[in-house]
Amino acid sequence: MVESRKVTAAEWLHQLESAFTDAHLDSPRLEAEMLVAHVLGVSREWLVAHPEAMPPRLAVAALAERRLRGEPMAYVLGKKEFFGREFVVRPGVLIPRPETEILVECALSRLPESSRVADVGTGSGVIGVTLALERSDLRVTLSDVSAAALKIAKENAERHSAIVSFHQGDLLEGFQDGSLDAIVANLPYVDPSDPLLDVGVKTWEPSVALFAEGGVKVIERLVAQSVKVLTTPGLLILEFGHGQAISIELILTKNGYGVEIESDLAGIPRVAVGTRSG
Repeated sequence: MVESRKVTAAEWLHQLESAFTDAHLDSPRLEAEMLVAHVLGVSREWLVAHPEAMPPRLAVAALAERRLRGEPMAYVLGKKEFFGREFVVRPGVLIPRPETEILVECALSRLPESSRVADVGTGSGVIGVTLALERSDLRVTLSDVSAAALKIAKENAERHSAIVSFHQGDLLEGFQDGSLDAIVANLPYVDPSDPLLDVGVKTWEPSVALFAEGGVKVIERLVAQSVKVLTTPGLLILEFGHGQAISIELILTKNGYGVEIESDLAGIPRVAVGTRSG
């Protein structure tokens, strides 16, 4: 990589793109620009227009080494965009995915005015914070079993001035019967034995946020608990994994929910909307 002298952003981009290409990263140039722009505290557009800028060598090198070891870029930079906003992410919370925006869109279009909503398994808080920012009428609670995750969720809520409350507990533990009008959740839905799971995801992201027995065990527990906690009518909106639509529909139906299944932009069933009408 670049030797120990002051070098320009253009030189760094060339060196990083080459190193990231050799490491078989998916988007070497894009990631090089993201990293150097982050160190300089500027946008990628500004960086491209100012190739003569000189980022601190040690800062760039340290972040580049982390990425070359396979650490996800979101953790390296400490941030990830979701629904048009930048959120803090760190090891210990799942990195937000674009497909989760489908869950948010489903909730925004279906939640009745002034609904009491819990984002269960909130992690970094991107779902609940986004709902609160997009719909100021909603009363949103961010809930997680992990105190470390809730700390990051609180940081994101404060960062975006979102009016939300917080709750620590396992799934719906601590919520009173009939205390919620809606529940949204992106819970662990990966079977630990899944041979298609990306090695980088398995290595770096928190197993507690990824894995569930059979892929649906945690979701099954939440659905069973939701029957008492939700009002009637009530909404339960869930993200699930590839190939799980039939299982999720059966779980919801068994617990008295009417079910709609929504697909992501690739046409893959991704979100279940369960409705209890009494």
